Order: sequence, then C-alpha cells, then structure tokens
Amino acid sequence: MEPNVSIYLATYANEGPLSKTLESMVSEIARNDEPVEVWIVDNACREETKALVESVTHPLIQLHYYAEARQGKARAMNSVIHASETEYMVFTDDDVLFGPGWLMAILEPLKRGHSDTAQGHVEMADHLKRPWMSTLLRSFMADTTHVLEKRTDLVGANKAWHRKVMNVVEGYDPELGPGALGFAEDTLHAYQLHKAGCRMAYCSGAIVRHHFKPERLQASSLVTRAANQGKCHAYIDYHWRYRQYDEALCNRALDLTRDVAEKAFADAPDEEMPIPDEILLTIQNHAEYTMLKDLLGQPRNYHREGLVKIAGEMPVFTLQAG
Repeated sequence: MEPNVSIYLATYANEGPLSKTLESMVSEIARNDEPVEVWIVDNACREETKALVESVTHPLIQLHYYAEARQGKARAMNSVIHASETEYMVFTDDDVLFGPGWLMAILEPLKRGHSDTAQGHVEMADHLKRPWMSTLLRSFMADTTHVLEKRTDLVGANKAWHRKVMNVVEGYDPELGPGALGFAEDTLHAYQLHKAGCRMAYCSGAIVRHHFKPERLQASSLVTRAANQGKCHAYIDYHWRYRQYDEALCNRALDLTRDVAEKAFADAPDEEMPIPDEILLTIQNHAEYTMLKDLLGQPRNYHREGLVKIAGEMPVFTLQAG
C-alpha cells in the first residue's frame, strides 16, 4: 500500500529536540496504522542530523532526508513540498511532541471533505508556561490556545492541507519566515489560501506540545521577536495588501514609538521577565513603520492580494515528483 500522507519538517542544528519529536511522531504514525512519507529537511546540512534521521525505521514510514543549504524555513519547505504526490500534506516543527491521536485528528476534516486546510492545537509544554504570560506572549510562542476556531491563519507547527491547494498557492514566500524576516511565511500563505476560497478547519483534538528553547522567554528575545513581527507585518501590508501610507505618516508613527522602542532594546536583559503588551506592541509598531518607510516607492512583490509572487526572491521548488 502506497502512502497517501506526507509529513514535512524543517530542522536546523537541533538534534536533541528533533530526536524526541521523531520518536513521538513514529508512535503517532503507528497509532494511525497507515503508511506515511516523512520528509525531513536539514537546513544546517549536518552529518549529525542526517545520521539521526536515517536511524528512524518503521514499516509504515518511507523516510526522506534532504539537505538544503539555502538558509530559511520557507526555502527549506519549498525545496521538497512538490516532491511527492500524496493526497494529504501535514506540517510540523522539530521541537514538538504529539498528543495521542494527533495524526488521525489533523487529517479527519480533510478526509471527510469538510475542509481544504486544517489547523491543529499548539500548546506550550507545561514547564515553559509562566503565570505572567499574556495572550500576546503566548502567541509569540505559537500557542493557539487563545484563539481556537477563530483562526484565519495557519501555524506551521501543526497544520495540514489537501494537496489540491498547491494548485492555488504553490509554496511559501522565501523572504518571510525563520532565516529571513523571521516569521509569517505560514501567515501569508494562509491569507492567500483564504483569499482563494479554501476552507479552513480548527482541530482541537490534534494536539502538539511545543518544547521551545527557554531562551525565547528572555526579555531580550521578546523585544527582538516583537520587532521582527513588525517587519513581517510591514512586508505583508506593503507587498500583498497594498496598504496606503506616506512618509509623513511613517515619521509621525516613528516619533511616537522611537523612545519606548529604543529604551526597551537598551534595557532588556538576557533573563526571563515579563514585558508589558503595550511595550511589545510599541516595539512592533516602530519596526513596522521603519520598514514601511524603507519600502516606499519600491516595486510590489505581488499583485494586490495575489496568489503568485511576481517580483523579489522567487520560490524555488527543487525536488519534483516523478
């Protein structure tokens, strides 16, 4: 029986967490009891990662290791997502553990024909939860607990879609995501699918627990995350939404946010501590308007709310099925 499901995961020099993720994944594939292709893209091209991946064996798994030297999660994913012809495509990260029944649950709305894409539930591992975490801070850690079925985007740590959506939007924008602007490659892709009329389902029973590095809770990491988030907003607003603004508007926004943003970067220590939402949002806005000002007059990378990139760095689909 040939696999009709593919699971995709990009990793970067993260063998410890990846080992646990793969062990958990194998258990879920066995529970689902149908053959699965697993595609691991090594964005650090390490022999240690290759050896770890190739040590995974199970009669239900067809394992594929691919080393992608071009940095960036979007580039890594684009390199392999056209390499298979399986009907269902599932995406996750290299630092999660899967809840019982995860794979069956994330595939259910797709197999029933109720949806074209599915978003699973992402929750922080218990040892990483802090009482001072706001909804905004939880979202910074890819936690979906606060939004449930209201999502209109997709979080790459736990999502799936029917392969037919690849006929609508071929892949990810390589200028977004980790290794590029930092985030939002999944967000823009989901916006495009939504614009094209693809149906989205939230699968509360498809649970992964996110075991990210504790350093992400340091104040210095939080302010950097907020700034990168602002840059990603600017990219999407300018290149895809065609937001209307001018230099005067940018300058006014920068005047209002500069002092707070600069002080936050100067004062944030490399230790865990809460940063008020209003501070993080001010940092985000400052970075967003800084980038919007820089983008003024540049060619757009998309037609307004377009599904195909027309300028800038184009997606490269290295491996092709057949």
